Amino acid sequence: MFCFLSAFLSAFLDALTVTAVIISAAVGFYSVYHRVASGNDPRQDSEFGDDQHLATLHHADLEQFRAFLRSRLMHGAVGTALGGVCTLVGEPQSLLIGHEMGWRFTSPKSG
Repeated sequence: MFCFLSAFLSAFLDALTVTAVIISAAVGFYSVYHRVASGNDPRQDSEFGDDQHLATLHHADLEQFRAFLRSRLMHGAVGTALGGVCTLVGEPQSLLIGHEMGWRFTSPKSG
């Protein structure tokens, strides 16, 4: 699902833009998760790069959540690559290939 969504988005946007959106969403999810696991108010800003003040039980949960987010990022990267190369608008080189192959966005009208 995540790979398909990324492929769909990258058909209309640049792959780097889609990857940046995925990364920023993952960082947002992780920061909220880290705040809750550390016992801080999820609505308050806090340092989510420091795990030293967390209970040992929460370290395993955070590592598992990090692994989950890394997996989502990899699926998103594969999806953006697929969406970019499978459409004419996804990547600039696809436009060049489409032009050389004679592919068009619309079919020519018969007169």
